[in-house]
Amino acid sequence: MTRCQTEGAPEVAAPQRGAGAGVNLLVNVLTLLVVLDYADRSALGAVAPALRADLDLSLAQLGYVGAVFGVVGGLATLLAGALVDTVPRLRMLALSALTWSVAMLATGLANSLLMLLLARACLGVVLATVGPAYPSLIGDAVPQGQRGRALGRVGAGQLLGLGLGIGVGALAVAVLDWRWAFFALGVPALLLAPRLATVPEPARRGSGDPVPFRRVVRLVRTTPTYGLVLLAVAAGSYYLAGASAFSTLFAVARYDVSTPVADLALVALGAGALWGIVVGSRLSDRLSAQGRGAHRLTWTAGGYLLTAVAWMPALFVHSLPLALPFLVLGSAALGSTIPSLDAIRLDVVPPSMRGRAEAVRTLVRAIAEGGAPLAFGLIASHAGGDDEGLQLAFLLALPGLVVAAGLVLVARRTHDRDRAPVAALEG
Repeated sequence: MTRCQTEGAPEVAAPQRGAGAGVNLLVNVLTLLVVLDYADRSALGAVAPALRADLDLSLAQLGYVGAVFGVVGGLATLLAGALVDTVPRLRMLALSALTWSVAMLATGLANSLLMLLLARACLGVVLATVGPAYPSLIGDAVPQGQRGRALGRVGAGQLLGLGLGIGVGALAVAVLDWRWAFFALGVPALLLAPRLATVPEPARRGSGDPVPFRRVVRLVRTTPTYGLVLLAVAAGSYYLAGASAFSTLFAVARYDVSTPVADLALVALGAGALWGIVVGSRLSDRLSAQGRGAHRLTWTAGGYLLTAVAWMPALFVHSLPLALPFLVLGSAALGSTIPSLDAIRLDVVPPSMRGRAEAVRTLVRAIAEGGAPLAFGLIASHAGGDDEGLQLAFLLALPGLVVAAGLVLVARRTHDRDRAPVAALEG
């Protein structure tokens, strides 16, 4: 057992066996929260053409809007992670949902780049609580052998949210105005807040003194599986964030289709990714139950490689019907990696450190997600605009998925060693 996992190791509460009605309720409300989180993110991309025209923004300025949300939110997760390990998490999320509604209203009311940046920065701070909180709650409420499906449901919420945001954004642009997308998405968050406050908080599996962040840094250094998976998730998140911000603009320019048709194609990609998550979550739990947890990383590496291979031809053709099958296949492959990577992170992190560890993960991911729109926008602005410029940005990001595949294959060699001491703590 490594030093970071033994120092001040807490007494562990008896694990909860089975996922009863209370656990299902918890996973359901967390999934709804994540749906709204990702709906906001994709709505911004769906309304990008109208927002860009209304506020007279360049591609680079659109990139700034995505970057400020990710970077500010990522930095805020460090505080949020500390809170997750010490305060009632569901009440914290309820307060975040209330504040979220106000930030969404501010986004819809923005009439300049500065106001939009400030609103997105505030929204990033509010949503910083979600990333560290939901894995911590699921880690306490769900046994190790069932976490893949529970996390898969939350992961499916990410994709459902992306689809919802695209749909709401497209409808708002077609019927009213891009601003109404954010007004509409603020209402469910307001309604969800009271429900979050009344869901029973699961007993923490660890107890005792809070673990300082310096020990989490030591965890990354002494638990290779966690660090490698963290970097792989960042690589995948970078591509997804860039795609979410600019896919509609690219599809309109590249495939010569209208904005509603482009948004409908993105919904099809979300459906493919959802199917991938369902398959990946079931396989993850099956391999874990069979004592072959490390094999989940082999599956994940294959998913990253298949995504890169499938999306490559879609970036060169000029016909949406020809490109769509490749795009859906790649989305399904990428979606299948999510449940395994989420479950593996929980498997190798001691219970008392999960909030802070997930805060570090959220920070790294947020930096990747915040940097992607900025990088994509700058590349496109200097390399040909909406068609050739964005094509180059997407192509330059593809090797990151290949690197992610290599990282998880290396992590496969250390998984069993890193999992053993945490399994002993969980009982």
